[in-house]
Amino acid sequence: TIAWTSNTVPGSLSVTGIAADTSAHVSNADGRCPRCERHRWEYQCPGVTPGTHIALTLCGTATATANNSAALTVTAPTGVVAGDLLVMFGAAAGVTLSGVTGFSGSPNTVAGDVNARAYVRVADGTETTFPITLSGASSVGAAICAAYSGPAAIDPRSLPAPYVTAAAGTAVAVPGVALTGQQDWLAWFGAGLGTGTTSFTITPPAGFTAQATVAEFNNGTVEAGMVFADLETAQPPGATGVQTGTLSGAHHAAGWLVGINSGFLDFF
Repeated sequence: TIAWTSNTVPGSLSVTGIAADTSAHVSNADGRCPRCERHRWEYQCPGVTPGTHIALTLCGTATATANNSAALTVTAPTGVVAGDLLVMFGAAAGVTLSGVTGFSGSPNTVAGDVNARAYVRVADGTETTFPITLSGASSVGAAICAAYSGPAAIDPRSLPAPYVTAAAGTAVAVPGVALTGQQDWLAWFGAGLGTGTTSFTITPPAGFTAQATVAEFNNGTVEAGMVFADLETAQPPGATGVQTGTLSGAHHAAGWLVGINSGFLDFF
């Protein structure tokens, strides 16, 4: 019999009906796994050989662009297997973005000509492509998908909406989120649209590492650029505050910030 009285207090899990073995329950003083420092606890039944411990890992990314086409199709990141967490962000100028079958997430969010949409899915191992359809074939768009393996999850109660702004500027000031887990990572997406310059860069917020970038050129100038970056250090519960990236010039911007939960224990 397994009894669970709290998802926040270490020691709330009790097991009866098997022989007592104090070596079977291993944790730090605060209930975290001593090997990854992220799981809140782990339990090993007496006499059973321990299995392989899996820590949270960014296992792959994939990008896509659209130029005078309604198809913005992202190929699944290489190596995705059942149980991986997929987070995807798309942005486009002057056209809306459709949903993608099998993904939850946000509706299309718009400000002026800037449109953005966020997508979330737990992989089943059969994924090949993720087709986003734009509402017209006369504009540009970009999308990036990131895959996390291990005990990754997103709290469905607080899935944030994308950030979009109709005013041209150099800041991608994505509003903060409230983290509910104890050891969450952060994933940040930033985009610039209608840039009209021969070169274009997006700098993630301080502390974040850029993991994937993509740009769509039209007649020699960048019309849509996007970067995905993450913060792979344990963050405390609570509000993160605004996470601001920087565009290399004054352009329209879109972005998305989401907490990647490092263990299913904090997910429910």
